Amino acid sequence: MNINSIETATFGTGCFWCTEAVFQQLEGVIKVTSGYSGGHVINPTYEEVCNKTTGHAECLNIEYDKAKISFDELLEVFWKSHDPTTLNRQGNDEGPQYRSVIFYPAENHHQNYYNNNSSQAYCSYVIRPKVEKFREIFEDKLKK
Repeated sequence: MNINSIETATFGTGCFWCTEAVFQQLEGVIKVTSGYSGGHVINPTYEEVCNKTTGHAECLNIEYDKAKISFDELLEVFWKSHDPTTLNRQGNDEGPQYRSVIFYPAENHHQNYYNNNSSQAYCSYVIRPKVEKFREIFEDKLKK
């Protein structure tokens, strides 16, 4: 991997658990970090953000190798795995924290959430169907 080909994309994707699980599977994606941005509270907790009083939104910071995947390809996945046209809502998740904005890291237990909690009900009923749909559409772009 050439250090000069490493770039970062920051997407306000609504539910970061759902879209983290998708972007982690792409060939050329090195690291995906879930976080918060756009609010007025310094270093908010997940609970504070969920109370809808901090002004933050859930986001992803994606480190990728542009020699293996382009920003345009990341955008294609973004548009097809996330609905940025629905204000303050992503599927079952509703509230201002599910809008699109800039990036701020979340606590460690939210990183790699789906992989660490795949048997949890939310993961089984909400995240897994999104991941399965993504894998069908982008089979040719998945890590080997």
